[in-house]
Amino acid sequence: MPSMIDLLKEFASNSKQWFYQEPEKRYELVKNNYQFFQSFFTKEKLENASWEELQQIGNHLHTLKTLPIARGNAFGRPNHELNYYRQQFINLLNNNIPLQERINTFKLAYFGSNSLGELLGYLFPNKYAIFNQRSGAALEILNIPMEIKRGEDFSEKFINFNKALTPLRQAYAEVVTAQTDLPLNLEIDQFLSWVEEKKANIRPTEPICWAVGADWGRDQGIQISRFLEKGIWEDGYGASGKETNKHLLESVEENNILVLKSSTTIGPGHQTPMTIIKNIGIVQSKNNWWSFNVKWMDLPTLPYKVEGKSFRKTIEKIKDTAFLDLIKRLINGDTKFLKSPIVTTPHFPLNQILYGPPGTGKTYHTITKAVEIIDGQISPDYTEAKKRFDELKAKGQIKFITFHQNYSYEDFMVGIRPDLQNGQISYKLYEGPFKKIADEARKIENKDKKYVLIIDEINRGNISKIFGELITLIETDKRAGNKYALSAPLLYQNEEFSVPNNLYIIGTMNTADKSIALVDIALRRRFVFEEMMPKADLLNPVEEFNLPEWFSQLNQKITDLIDKDHQIGHSYFIGKTTKEELHHVFYQCILPLLNEYFYGEPEKLAKIIPGFMENNKLKSKLSIDDFMQALNQKEAASNEQQNDNEG
Repeated sequence: MPSMIDLLKEFASNSKQWFYQEPEKRYELVKNNYQFFQSFFTKEKLENASWEELQQIGNHLHTLKTLPIARGNAFGRPNHELNYYRQQFINLLNNNIPLQERINTFKLAYFGSNSLGELLGYLFPNKYAIFNQRSGAALEILNIPMEIKRGEDFSEKFINFNKALTPLRQAYAEVVTAQTDLPLNLEIDQFLSWVEEKKANIRPTEPICWAVGADWGRDQGIQISRFLEKGIWEDGYGASGKETNKHLLESVEENNILVLKSSTTIGPGHQTPMTIIKNIGIVQSKNNWWSFNVKWMDLPTLPYKVEGKSFRKTIEKIKDTAFLDLIKRLINGDTKFLKSPIVTTPHFPLNQILYGPPGTGKTYHTITKAVEIIDGQISPDYTEAKKRFDELKAKGQIKFITFHQNYSYEDFMVGIRPDLQNGQISYKLYEGPFKKIADEARKIENKDKKYVLIIDEINRGNISKIFGELITLIETDKRAGNKYALSAPLLYQNEEFSVPNNLYIIGTMNTADKSIALVDIALRRRFVFEEMMPKADLLNPVEEFNLPEWFSQLNQKITDLIDKDHQIGHSYFIGKTTKEELHHVFYQCILPLLNEYFYGEPEKLAKIIPGFMENNKLKSKLSIDDFMQALNQKEAASNEQQNDNEG
């Protein structure tokens, strides 16, 4: 594959044509946009801008000009007072506020992350380059690594993207040099556009490598042993008659390399992806489009763990040059420069809360986190991880509880409860789950063990009422044995109580129920908060329907009309492979959520799911074929269009 320098040299020889050729005239277009934003975006002009003047922004951002609803009408109809719109843009210009904070507080309908990434590039071209899906894809083609963390928001992506551009900026200045009077970052954005447009003609010179999985789901399980024994690899979807991966599988040719893998996440917050290479093989022949004969290699270095890289799909072409180099070294037996496959035990905070919209896997991850905290490692197979979780729970090292409005200190810690025996009522001291697990953890024989208390829906309880004095004692430095250790007398017992430092607390919080900004300040100070957002890349197409793309667009609309805390989680769609399953989950889970979010606002619901609305009323339950058509509908039909169709 051509290197970054090779592509820069090629662009240099074609740059004049790229910038000035008809009919695009890219230089004039970019220059016009740049001058508009530099002239219009001053505090004085924005403070006095009319609604019509603000709408002109849509004429100078490519991402908005491609949206039918935004052509000459960047923000649709006003959802706020005019001063709200003015202030949103004024805040972006305020260099006294950190950029990440400015980005995270910017909220306008129809102004998604791609539009914001483009706007920032025009406003601050001497500092930042435009960031959107296109430029991110071009970075991958150039094999420029970009730091990616699980659950990161757009502000982090924007900053990490611009950090990753540092070597490209230096190379561009040396190889291409300035071709226009535009700021360097705007020229680099045009280079990235050229790379993305040219990608179809970029062909690798090395053997093509594919990362392939072997998990055929809950019913049929892991197929690795069968694949290795029979010298084959097969796609589970294809074997069951589904064409989900057919277009990719038809691209696989003889002598291509298959990397048999499993993927997981490790470390605090499970933010570090990891791939475990199980075996490597060469495609000998194809039995059909989904079944290949493979010569698997007996390599002494396998299985091999690679931190920082994850392949989530059943089949995926490997493009990362560092990973390709690793495969080459493994095949050639070059172990001299290979890192140890042993993964070190990560550090976990004693108190943490996983927060995010419904269905993002918060409760799911408490299970894997608890096992990893106690064992220091976790199986990439969730079934095995859950089995280990149940074992540790049975031993008393893990407790799982759920907070609710009526939950109290007496339920959680210690209290007095009535006890009826032979018709006589007496009162007994009751010890709650926190007291029990803390007492178990502080025993001398258990000092080297770790214990985990999981509190699901932690924000639904009255924190002050439930924790009482514990809210101080759970602080890391106030734990028993630590520098500022404290103890406090218990309410119903004449004893001093302290929290041991081998007891970990994991909470979950649904942001659709209660925004993180409204959480008890005492809780915020004592817990590490880890955001868990929807992940479209964990989903696969359903037959011919592009589920990941639809899912991303749905959540972008929800973010624009409400906020990011009310997005729909990916877990609703995990494992869904048929239209029937998609139809069921939509009507049983997704539609009720959307109805709740937009109760009494049918015009907004029509913007979210236009194919399911008619005259601002929800249609009756659709057949599967009509349902699939409705999912693909981009805009709600106008009354005139509906009347025409009826006529």
